[in-house]
Amino acid sequence: MKKNRKLVLISLLVLLIFIVVLFAFWILKSPFESNAIKIEIQNGSTGEIVELDNSQRDQLIQKLNSLETHVSGISGFSTGYEYKIIFFLSDRNTKELYVKNLSCVSKNGLLYRVNGNLVSIIQEFINN
Repeated sequence: MKKNRKLVLISLLVLLIFIVVLFAFWILKSPFESNAIKIEIQNGSTGEIVELDNSQRDQLIQKLNSLETHVSGISGFSTGYEYKIIFFLSDRNTKELYVKNLSCVSKNGLLYRVNGNLVSIIQEFINN
């Protein structure tokens, strides 16, 4: 009986460690998608959508990946955003990132702080 109890406790401990490690990887992952095959940017004020060409897509991904990000909180229900970046990962798989202001983005229920002016980076691409 005691042997079974120890086995159950060890199994639960291993499972808990596994869950914590998965959660840490989920939180520490960059909010930007590096393997997008297409990127669209939607203006939160006007609704206008701009589709980037392949060269612009690659340049934007490079600039986004050069930024440092860290999780700054949980994104509750909120309305409004400056820009929405839609990363197309395949024909039917997309990921959306909401640019809330100059240095804050929201993705998958988390808020991220960004060490650069994300709005000016985006405007550089949509104004061309």
